[in-house]
Amino acid sequence: HHDGPEDDPEILQRLCRLLEAEPQDLLRFDSTSDCVRGVYLNRAVQKGDVILSLPLDSCLQDASPPSWIDGDETEEGSSYSQSRWATRLAASLLDLKLGSKAAAGEGRSLWLTLLPDEEHLRASLPVHWPEETVESARSTALEVAVDSAYFARAEAVEDLLNGIKSNVPEFSASMQDEELRTLCNNALDVVQTRSCRVDQGSDEPLRVLAPIFDFINHGSIRVGGDAGANASFQLEGDRLIVRAIRDIPSYDEVLIDYGDSARPAWRCLLSYGFVPQYSRIPGPHEDATTDTEDEDNEAEIYMDGVRYVVGPSQLPFDMVA
Repeated sequence: HHDGPEDDPEILQRLCRLLEAEPQDLLRFDSTSDCVRGVYLNRAVQKGDVILSLPLDSCLQDASPPSWIDGDETEEGSSYSQSRWATRLAASLLDLKLGSKAAAGEGRSLWLTLLPDEEHLRASLPVHWPEETVESARSTALEVAVDSAYFARAEAVEDLLNGIKSNVPEFSASMQDEELRTLCNNALDVVQTRSCRVDQGSDEPLRVLAPIFDFINHGSIRVGGDAGANASFQLEGDRLIVRAIRDIPSYDEVLIDYGDSARPAWRCLLSYGFVPQYSRIPGPHEDATTDTEDEDNEAEIYMDGVRYVVGPSQLPFDMVA
């Protein structure tokens, strides 16, 4: 989410055409003054208008992993473990990255070139931070969450590594284990920060990596103004649909709410590697000068001798720069 502006102003429109997304001329990349890339409108839309309609076939889906990632079948062999969706999506992403451009297709190949810088993304995620940095937080919730994420990540990396080494020798023959582990971690970073869950009615929820959609930044439904969400998404038939939830002026950024994984601020940092820049609107029983939730969830973190105060709705950007 923290990328520089693209050189080609029409690259997002080209990606829409290649992936059969509609409308094909509504969206463009732009960036804020602090170089955070986002998706912006070329013209105004009204509440209820479709901002993006993307075929599911253009997405990577956890229900359709490559054959080399095994161990997902239940005892009956009829379904897969819901808990391993991130591993399956990462396997699909690795398949794209390690395979030929012809097999990936022009649209997905272009999408891969637009993903965040791997080292930057890795540095922003607490699961990769040094242990002493995490332990310096005065927050049990944050420390426990990072600890849990670390062990889950290690298990997923080993699953991917074993799948590649056992079933795809053409991928692993020229690489050392450590290089493969880095590739697996990079793929899991992308899945962690860019995938979404869509409900399928009575069926199990589907997790997808949706090109174009994944460039839309977070805005909370709990706040108003330019920082608040102005769009929502859902599955309609075989397409992922983004609709405006209010009138949006021309040239404004499209923002969706990332849900519970983006609240409070430490969880947003844990999940996505960024901290939202807005103040929470007080609830019906709060006043504008009292925010007991923020006070209860504040933590102090010391990094390089500097003290930072972390709360549910704020965290210093220079801390994760």
